[in-house]
This record gives sequence, C-alpha cells and structure tokens, in this order.
Amino acid sequence: MNINILYFAHLKEITGKEKESINLPNGNKIEDLIKIIIQKYENIGNIIWDFENNNLKSNISIAVNNKILKTNNKINFELQDNDIVAILLPFSGG
Repeated sequence: MNINILYFAHLKEITGKEKESINLPNGNKIEDLIKIIIQKYENIGNIIWDFENNNLKSNISIAVNNKILKTNNKINFELQDNDIVAILLPFSGG
C-alpha cells in the first residue's frame, strides 16, 4: 500500500522534502511507518521518537487524512492504502 507523508517545519528541513510516498505492506501501523522514516532520516529519530519507551514523544501529533489522532496509542493506528500522514511538531505562536 502507498502512504503519503507530509513534512513540516524542522522535519521538512531535515528531509529536504515537503512530502514523499512510502510503500508498506498491508496492515502496517503508524509505528511501522515511523520506524522506516527514522531509518531513512536518522536525525528525525531524536526529534519525534522516545527510544527509552519505544513510542512517539508525547508532544508529537499525527494526522491521518487531515484528522489528528486523539488516542494515546497513536502508533497502533492501522494505515490504509493512499492515507496521507502528517507528523506535527509542537508549535508556539504569538
């Protein structure tokens, strides 16, 4: 299945891309996608992944098809073909 990833802010700087597509086997979850992204772009790992707890950092949001996942267990969300996944870093404004 094809998953479309959107990168913003610092993640966009690291990857050098606004978006990319990654092919995954059917039944893969957010965790599988994140691990592939971390393998591809090593510097992203320290920004979004808590290696000690093997989970997303608590301040990272994930949106799938323009809907932010509200669950505490985001990494177990099962992806579908042609999903659009955005990894959102914390932001502040004024």
